[in-house]
Amino acid sequence: MQGLTAILFPDQGAYRPGALTALRQRSAASAWALERISVAAEGRLDPLLGDDPGRSAGELADADPGLLQLAIFATSVATWAANEGSVSAGSVMLGHGLGEIAALTCAGGYSIADGTRIVLARNEALAQLGAWRGGMVSLSLDASRAAAAIRLVDDPTLAVASMNTPTQTVISGSDLALSKLADLARGIDVDCARLDAPYALHGPLMARAVEPFQAEIAGIRPGPLLHRVYSPLLGRYVLDNDDLGGLLVDQFLSPVNLLGAIQDLSIHGVRNYIECGAGRITIGLARQCIPVAHATSWDDEAPVAADEHPVGGAGGGSLAVAPHSTLLDGAAAGGTGRVDVSAGTVDTAVRRAAGVPLAPTVASPVRAGTPVPAAGRFTAGPVPGSICLPAR
Repeated sequence: MQGLTAILFPDQGAYRPGALTALRQRSAASAWALERISVAAEGRLDPLLGDDPGRSAGELADADPGLLQLAIFATSVATWAANEGSVSAGSVMLGHGLGEIAALTCAGGYSIADGTRIVLARNEALAQLGAWRGGMVSLSLDASRAAAAIRLVDDPTLAVASMNTPTQTVISGSDLALSKLADLARGIDVDCARLDAPYALHGPLMARAVEPFQAEIAGIRPGPLLHRVYSPLLGRYVLDNDDLGGLLVDQFLSPVNLLGAIQDLSIHGVRNYIECGAGRITIGLARQCIPVAHATSWDDEAPVAADEHPVGGAGGGSLAVAPHSTLLDGAAAGGTGRVDVSAGTVDTAVRRAAGVPLAPTVASPVRAGTPVPAAGRFTAGPVPGSICLPAR
């Protein structure tokens, strides 16, 4: 494949009944990862690991929203464990919303146990919202027009939650406000769809969840990232001195600019996209943002679009990798090396023309039992960000 590759970790809705059972049976590495998550979650994931397919994402969003969040995280982490060995050096990880926790975990920033604890802490904070948890809808409008629709409805709970594509914006808010917004959308012949998202994420209704979540994860210390991570919330690569916990706290109230992130990565040579989770939601969004050379999913059960191209992965010819690679689980990291690059030292145009990665090569995943080298979070000058339009 020509160009760099981005691994996309999906957000709400990226779950299918039986997905975790299939992953556990497919790969020893996936089974190991799911076992670590199950232990850290004190068995809360177990109802979805048996032979009974269980409930759909929509049913879980209504009946057990916390379990749905844990299931989405677990699906991405287990999928990464099965396919990590097929990832080329220089690849970048990008998490959409909840997927950012999975991306940071799979990149080595958090152990599986700590990543699971973060998801559980997030669930507990969100559960305190009670009847004020709200929801999310997708509007077939760009961000500026979606913001105009919000102003017309004039409800303080509404906000632009995610700028997904040039013609899709996600709005969060209370159920009543979203109902009014849907009525407005029908009146102007704009598609409006309720998402399988049990909370009004990235919006003002989440304010009450910020403090308890921040307090609960304060003691969880991140480790060095062994892969590059691009944050759609920050609009740039995650840097060595970034506060990862603070980034995850900011997600409650700040909009996610997926469109800007995909466009930015394209400018920096990313041409290939792989979905690391259930389905093909995020790569479908990427394909609407920019011309994509290759786009596929590691989910063998998800329907393949006619113009998608397989790139390997579990079920696609790759071998399962041994446990303990970037998925740290409390193992001490040895060495003191780190990856530091100044943006001014890279001639982007020349490197791209020559097919050279735009970032330093990251060490290949280590074998089980081998000390993991310390390779500090990717440090580079800020990447030019895209303009985020305010909700109001």
